Amino acid sequence: MKYIYSSKDPAIYICKKGKKIPLLYNIGIVSAFLPEQDMIIGGATKIFPPINGVSRKFNRFIFEGHLVVAVLCGVGMTNSSLTTQNLIDIFNPTYLLFSGIAGNMNDKHNVGDVIINRRWVDFSMTKYIRTNTPYNDFYDNEPDYPTTMFRPIDNKVISLTWPTLDGTTDPVPPTNNIIDGKLLKTKQMSIPIYTETLVGPNDAYLSVVPSRFFFDADKYLLRIARRAIKKGIVLNDIQTYTPTVSIGDVGLSSNVFVDNAEWRMDVHRQFIVGGYVVETTDMETAAFAQTAISNKKPFLAIRALSDLAGAGTNPEHINVFFEVAASNSLIVFRSLLMMLATEKKYCHKHH
Repeated sequence: MKYIYSSKDPAIYICKKGKKIPLLYNIGIVSAFLPEQDMIIGGATKIFPPINGVSRKFNRFIFEGHLVVAVLCGVGMTNSSLTTQNLIDIFNPTYLLFSGIAGNMNDKHNVGDVIINRRWVDFSMTKYIRTNTPYNDFYDNEPDYPTTMFRPIDNKVISLTWPTLDGTTDPVPPTNNIIDGKLLKTKQMSIPIYTETLVGPNDAYLSVVPSRFFFDADKYLLRIARRAIKKGIVLNDIQTYTPTVSIGDVGLSSNVFVDNAEWRMDVHRQFIVGGYVVETTDMETAAFAQTAISNKKPFLAIRALSDLAGAGTNPEHINVFFEVAASNSLIVFRSLLMMLATEKKYCHKHH
């Protein structure tokens, strides 16, 4: 197949019966670290000249039959959101994928495992409650400003820092105002709140601005991931352990690198109280997901566990296992695109 392209034009064309036909970019990939992106590009069957965007370089290539554009966003939520929007504005890919590493928030997983979460939360969106405020006082009387507090169960909220009982320092999850005859008061209590998520051009002007707590991954892409997992994906061993790949529940993101066992345990238990399982923590995905949803773009994030978010005895886990974790993320990414390639309508689409 003959391709027509340049280093100044984002469009890539094929020649068909003497006509120049523009191809659609099937896949847009965002990564936080250079080794992750290098591994993906290393598997390309055809590489085109990169295109420069706003402070970003976009790499274009054919990977498992798909026309792909990949970009390095750097670490952090703002970098992630800006890069994703830039990617959409220039290339308008059909699907958006995030490929990278993450910290493990669930003791059922191990370093090297790959988790594809169904939903993502920006846990930096929180409301700090005044110290020693009785639980029901802020819950019943204090307005939801600037936005709604997350309440998974009636008369319960999730706290990212634990409240305490009056007269004791024992931490307890928030349930109601009185526990064992003691008044539940707040102490450095941080309640997650919804994120304003603008989709329509007039959303910001509405009396009630649309918001959400979870950013849900695309259902079709999740089905593709389940099919790929069912078919079998073999990951690289980490020492004597053979990692696995699975569909997870909740991933947390913020501009915080989590390396604290106590916080990890508390937050995991708090979400369990609310009926959710936190699997991973990272610094980019929720911002990527919010940007995708605002642009009505289906997305999926593939995260390989590189460290235990402070639960392990080795604080250098991420440095030791980064490369293997990133390679496992690539293996899963390749398996997903191979499965997508069996869907006739998405391989080498053109206008």
